[in-house]
Amino acid sequence: MREINKNLNALYMQASEAYRQVWKKYAQRNGMENRSRCGGIKKQLPPAKVLFVQCVWSWAKANPGEVDLRSVSKEDFISLDSPLLKLCACVQCGWLRKVTAWESLNNHI
Repeated sequence: MREINKNLNALYMQASEAYRQVWKKYAQRNGMENRSRCGGIKKQLPPAKVLFVQCVWSWAKANPGEVDLRSVSKEDFISLDSPLLKLCACVQCGWLRKVTAWESLNNHI
């Protein structure tokens, strides 16, 4: 597990600054728009990197023979045409909830 987390963290940090900013913008919008509206304890929604990691896990589950989370790389995203190349594709896959202007969150990794 430690090896996977280390690799996914490095993968997120290797992405372009514009790509990481899109994930941060999404996390902020998600936090404002998809919070539970019931009374009581308000749950904090996950930050950008956590959302990215959740989507990588979803992609790995959808492609069990092709994706090894211990060694997956940016080049694998490209060669396997992963939805993770752009955040808006993750929303289209149903891995992330829709937020305002999600279609515009399309910076490439």
